[in-house]
Amino acid sequence: MRAQYLVLVILLLLFSGCRAILLKKMVNQYDNRTGEQFAPIIAEDTAGLKTTVEAYQDKILYVDFWATWCAPCINMIPHHDTLVQLLESDTSIIFVNICVDKNENKARWREIIHQKDYKGRNLFLDIADPQTKSLRLDESGFPFYLLVGKGGVVLGCDLSPDEKIWVPYALLQAKDGKTVKASLKNFFKQAKRMHHHDDAETKAFVDFLDKYIIKKNAAE
Repeated sequence: MRAQYLVLVILLLLFSGCRAILLKKMVNQYDNRTGEQFAPIIAEDTAGLKTTVEAYQDKILYVDFWATWCAPCINMIPHHDTLVQLLESDTSIIFVNICVDKNENKARWREIIHQKDYKGRNLFLDIADPQTKSLRLDESGFPFYLLVGKGGVVLGCDLSPDEKIWVPYALLQAKDGKTVKASLKNFFKQAKRMHHHDDAETKAFVDFLDKYIIKKNAAE
């Protein structure tokens, strides 16, 4: 196990070094909507019934906005499902996938989520619905991800599920009310000092890697 940690430390440090120049841009990207209040969304479920997506007082939401015509969105589904499976034992994290598209593409939506076995709560929102204006998807584009904390405060956005190591960390940190910006900075900090297990925060980080990354990869 010690050797595995050593290899992972090296990889994380390389990862950190490669991204150092872009760190500020990353933080700004993830931090774009932090602090906003998540407004409830009324959408249609796979049974054709109207349902409301709203914040919880004791859970967090990871909301994926996508469209049937968006190839990058569809290509991201396997990564999304891997993330869901990684955190499936944690019932305080709710995954919601909202397809924002034309009503005429609803059959295609159902086909995709069936073929891809899209995990999480799947909903459809007509792109002509007035609710879409408040989402500002014309600014963000697709796919777009929102991390909503307990009580409905947005903790960050654009956490792409293909960033397999640190995004699960951010979701788990969100349970304690930490923003994506704070989680990202702490991730790099702890990655650089993993060999020190002399404080609770670093030990918790090592335990996270052991539980969600190393053991998961070993099982596969």
